[in-house]
Amino acid sequence: MENNKYPCDICKSNDLARIPSLSKYTGGDKIFTCKNCGFVFVTERRSSDQVANSWSDEIFATAKNPSSQSETFTATRPAIKARLLHVLETANQEIGIENKSLCDIGAGEGVFLNYAKLLFENTELFGIEPSKRNCKILSNLSIKNFQGTIQDYLDASNHQKQLFDIVTILWTLEATQNCVEVMNMIHNILKPNGHIIVATGSRILMPFKKPLQYYVNDKPQDTHCFRFSYNSLTNLLKLTGF
Repeated sequence: MENNKYPCDICKSNDLARIPSLSKYTGGDKIFTCKNCGFVFVTERRSSDQVANSWSDEIFATAKNPSSQSETFTATRPAIKARLLHVLETANQEIGIENKSLCDIGAGEGVFLNYAKLLFENTELFGIEPSKRNCKILSNLSIKNFQGTIQDYLDASNHQKQLFDIVTILWTLEATQNCVEVMNMIHNILKPNGHIIVATGSRILMPFKKPLQYYVNDKPQDTHCFRFSYNSLTNLLKLTGF
């Protein structure tokens, strides 16, 4: 199946700059910078469901057939657990978590939501997660969840009955197929005057701690469609009404 080719998600420009240093790792020019606004993104992408299935069935350590443990992703690693706890504590200091409803999009193995459950026992928690295996983990943690993407959740019946004070999307926005569409959808599950919390990588803003081949490879690039800077993330938030 041929992938669709996309212009810049932020400004819709097709005036793009190739990144020559990445091509030998990705097997060609696949990651570009928009010359108009500076956004770094992947132009060729599969459907949203196909990208979600790659994460569910190939990338997560709970996937059906992970190629090797070293190549799979799990949020149970100490460094990843630490950054999720950092987000939770910062959010609590800034806006307060207790006695509120919180939905985590791309809830994964439930590490973030389980921390919230342990630290803020009066918070109503919910996870949206494509992986059936990860949703089973969430259920075993007694955390309510929906298996699917946020689009699937919105398409399902009774979604209007559940709106949230806080929506978190943590190291997940860059893994979506359409960041603008996802941010617009979040409005549909967020209460008036609610809060969105976005956490994402900062690799293009700081020196690499690892060789480039540990960051990009010749596998499908659309599992990480976007590399945000402070400015491009701010532009996306403004573009989508936040």
